[in-house]
Amino acid sequence: MSYCPSCGKEISEGAQFCPHCGVALSHNNGHSHTASGQGAVPLEMNLINAAKSVILEHYIDFNGRASKAEYWWFFLFNFLVGIAAMVIDKILSTDELFNALVTLALFLPGLAVFVRRMHDTGRSGWWILLSLTIIGIIPLIIWLVQDGDKNMNQYGSVPAL
Repeated sequence: MSYCPSCGKEISEGAQFCPHCGVALSHNNGHSHTASGQGAVPLEMNLINAAKSVILEHYIDFNGRASKAEYWWFFLFNFLVGIAAMVIDKILSTDELFNALVTLALFLPGLAVFVRRMHDTGRSGWWILLSLTIIGIIPLIIWLVQDGDKNMNQYGSVPAL
């Protein structure tokens, strides 16, 4: 039985990220960290780790918290994949079909990481409705770039990355 070194909750063997708090897990000899947390070395958040975390571990997970780094790295990933999809559509002359499929595939994980990012700042994910107003985008951007709560809040423990 393995436990997350950050939040202490049970995790499945071989998980790369904790499904509860989102911390990246390193693996020694193919085993996850035990409850003692020995050998726990969190992975650095980067473009690839953020994409793995958001798409593979938290595809439609609206619970918990997402760090500022995880959100913005995934935002960059989403942007770059969107550009690549547009280029592929132009090359193949597919009338934006590939871009539409990529947009559909990344919509829910993008929404989920946004909600978890709002949770990290102590706010409800329902604040996304502010984006329906033009002026409401300004406070959303401010909240997305600010640091998250330093302590555990009603949405969970502090994300490690």
